[in-house]
Amino acid sequence: TDPGVAPGSEASISGSLLPLAIQPPVAPLAPPASAPAAAVSEASYDAHGVLVPVYSRTRRAPPYALVDEDGQVLKYVSPSPGLNLHRYLGKRVGVVGQRGYLPTLEARHVTAQRVIQLDRHQR
Repeated sequence: TDPGVAPGSEASISGSLLPLAIQPPVAPLAPPASAPAAAVSEASYDAHGVLVPVYSRTRRAPPYALVDEDGQVLKYVSPSPGLNLHRYLGKRVGVVGQRGYLPTLEARHVTAQRVIQLDRHQR
């Protein structure tokens, strides 16, 4: 077993990152067909998806990722100073912030300045 990889983890991103315990949520992530306003509101975010923690052997990776309903990474996320993202783990969120690209990981990234819990916001 690789000492830098979490036991029982099978996913690997760029050989150095592992989203932890990504499991499909109980409720579907896609907005209902009768809610076109929900789809429009998601377009106003710099990123959206389910927030999960990221494990990195190198510690140069962002601490979080946004994943789709299949567990595929959409974007990596770093918090702005003073922003606590931990309370949003496992929740479907929209992120407003600075978009960028991480050439070392060949991945899209956003530095979160504001986070909105989408399921709660759309009720």
